[in-house]
Amino acid sequence: QLACPLDLGCHSVYWDSTMKFWDPRASSPCVATVPQPDRVYTMSHADNRVVVGTANRHVYVWDIRSFSEPEQRRESSLKYQTRCIRTFPDNQGYVLSSIEGRVAIEYFDVSPEVQARKYAFKCHRTSTNGTDTV
Repeated sequence: QLACPLDLGCHSVYWDSTMKFWDPRASSPCVATVPQPDRVYTMSHADNRVVVGTANRHVYVWDIRSFSEPEQRRESSLKYQTRCIRTFPDNQGYVLSSIEGRVAIEYFDVSPEVQARKYAFKCHRTSTNGTDTV
């Protein structure tokens, strides 16, 4: 997966458990390679954060200004493998979905008041002409 937010260069994630940051203006375009603990399935970005969904239902929130440690380490609240992560337009959190059709709403702020607002739901599927529709 590849994402290129404005004026931040690009970042990409791989199944070889790495996240790379690219600056096409630099003489060596790959400016950083950050190892991840597991295979990376999905990612999204919000301002200075990159949210990475990995194998074993782990979610890592990275600050792109410092690659030494993830800003947050979380386990997905969903029961099955993470399929997709997307950050909110207001950069306050993210949505993640799993292979079973569940969706979770999560927030970056770890205060109990904000965390009380998170929730999950299951999308309803119908089968039309042999095709599953959500």
